[in-house]
Amino acid sequence: MLAPIIMVMLPRTNPKLLDAKFLALLAAQNVDEFRAEMIQVAQQLGFRTTAMMVGIDHPGEKTEFILVHNVPDSTWLEIDPAMAEYDPVMQHCKKSSLPIIWGPNTYRSDSVSEIYDIVSAYGLKGGICTTTHNPDGTRYYYSVDSDQELTKNVAHLTYICSEFQAFAAHAQDTAARLLGPKRTTDSLIRLQVNEATAMLWTLNGLSIPDISDKMNINEVEAVHHIKQAVKKLHCVNEHQAALKALRFGLL
Repeated sequence: MLAPIIMVMLPRTNPKLLDAKFLALLAAQNVDEFRAEMIQVAQQLGFRTTAMMVGIDHPGEKTEFILVHNVPDSTWLEIDPAMAEYDPVMQHCKKSSLPIIWGPNTYRSDSVSEIYDIVSAYGLKGGICTTTHNPDGTRYYYSVDSDQELTKNVAHLTYICSEFQAFAAHAQDTAARLLGPKRTTDSLIRLQVNEATAMLWTLNGLSIPDISDKMNINEVEAVHHIKQAVKKLHCVNEHQAALKALRFGLL
């Protein structure tokens, strides 16, 4: 059994990104379809609600926030945004792209316990969330939430965490396409053969050692090709880059 969940930073996994249950999410053509597919996958994983928030910086102006969610009571959007300044989950997401698990014990300190009282009243009693901080300053915050505390069964929690990270990669790619800023130079992106090959194996869930074996190169070279692809695609990790390369027809 796991210890009571306070705040667990999850290691990044090597999910198989071409899993059929995520493909409809990638195919969403508008925000309504995107929301419907997010809800369907989240509920398949055992979560009641899900949310994607996109933060877009505009020079000299306030950051623009776009939110897609299915929390039934819309009054939760009226929660004082200043709360984020001392919410431990939001503070983590401001600084890190590592996913975290949260629950009531995350907020057991007297200084933040009132936050849990507020969010739990909306049926948000535990969940997993992650943030992608893109090089252009755009942030993609993604979460799945439950109206109960998360399971403490190690095997099941490990499975859910891996699925969540694959789900988040697909949701982020679709959010970038539908809601994110458009880059006029995206059509000019080209990958070298080894970079595209490394991205293709990443789509299939292979680890760095496995990719190096498949490509008959050492791990240092495999990492180099992946990093070059991530940089060219203006992404922050190989999962995001692999899905974007697929969307751009580069694989």
